[in-house]
Amino acid sequence: MARYLSREMLGQIAERVLCAYKKLPEVQERGFYSVDTSLLVKELLRLNVEYRHLSKDRLTLGMTCFEEIGIELSESEGEWFFFDGKTVLIEEDLRAPSACVGRHNFTLAHEGCHHILKMLYPNDYKADTHARRILSFRQNRFSDCSLEEWKVNTLTSLILMPEALVRHGMFLFGLDDRIEILNALYRAKEYEGFCMLCKLLGVSKQALAIRMQQLGLLGENQLENPYALVYVEMEDDEFDVQNGNKSIEKMSEL
Repeated sequence: MARYLSREMLGQIAERVLCAYKKLPEVQERGFYSVDTSLLVKELLRLNVEYRHLSKDRLTLGMTCFEEIGIELSESEGEWFFFDGKTVLIEEDLRAPSACVGRHNFTLAHEGCHHILKMLYPNDYKADTHARRILSFRQNRFSDCSLEEWKVNTLTSLILMPEALVRHGMFLFGLDDRIEILNALYRAKEYEGFCMLCKLLGVSKQALAIRMQQLGLLGENQLENPYALVYVEMEDDEFDVQNGNKSIEKMSEL
């Protein structure tokens, strides 16, 4: 049976990883303001990183494996990629100039976290990956309910967005201690600071919003629906009009 790891336990692992990361010469030289996923994966974890097109629909963002094995890439017309047990494979499109930096960083760190858990719990982790020799990370995998992916996603978030860095960034960009409503249209100043924090940490807006809500630093997330406040005001106005009409009707009965 695979080892149970709570969010608190994964947080302790993340702290150990970050402690080792901060000792890297490059990090000590420039300071610790964010996690450079390339340094994390290549220098700390000693993994190789390769880029290829991984799937026809481009929704497979990353792959890795703990053993030597060859796979045929979906659009390669016979091209094979041979894993050596210490390589992560990332979708080529994620390093395009127009690609989302946060998605690239999360994918790279995600594949690295598979190896972190494998190094820490080699026997237990084998149970998690029993039926999967190749571990692949698909877009929208946050909906994946498997215990394995939950652990890896959680550890990735804790490493890329540790509470101390998030709070420090909020202070730098004038976000006070908490954002009550994250809205691009009606809370433009806070939203701008939030976007600057995303850029500093190298993460996507949605990933940071989720993490801040977990930390109690964000109230309502309206990233996907910036007009939500308008709808609320309209509902309140309609309620007031209805109540007003009822009051007029009662007065006419007197």
